[in-house]
Amino acid sequence: MRNLAFVFLLFIVSGNAQKKQIGIYKADNGVTYRLKDEIQLNVGSDTNGAFNYVTTPMAQDDSKSGGRHLANRVFKIIGIEKYNGKRRTGVKFVARKGLLLVHIDIINAIRTCEVTPCTQTTSPSPVVINESDKYDKLKKLKDLYDDGVLNKDEYEAEKQKVLASEK
Repeated sequence: MRNLAFVFLLFIVSGNAQKKQIGIYKADNGVTYRLKDEIQLNVGSDTNGAFNYVTTPMAQDDSKSGGRHLANRVFKIIGIEKYNGKRRTGVKFVARKGLLLVHIDIINAIRTCEVTPCTQTTSPSPVVINESDKYDKLKKLKDLYDDGVLNKDEYEAEKQKVLASEK
């Protein structure tokens, strides 16, 4: 029994030795993040707009795990963890907005512009929106509004951006 307790204690200690809680992190994008700072999400880097490096750990279905519903939201950092494992090393942020909790693989999220500011140095080329693209974007915005992803103010602001882009 004593040996079993020792093995259990050794397992806990060795597991925790690979993770270290830190209160401050200087990221590649030049930002120094601290506990209680706010972090701005951008859009997901997957082809369908889903997040690859921002996840909701308690999501009931996989489509919401890193879903597009997280786009352009601001979260408060409540934990910063440096980890060093056999397969992966990096820094994970735990952040929340209200009851919504997210985990952010901050190094990759910055690299892929899932958070802002990001480190992509190439500026996107100007996009010319033709009439059908404009209406497609407006329809997508309306669908997001109807689904509750965007609130009324967000919907109106995004709609004005699309309408202004034609000028």
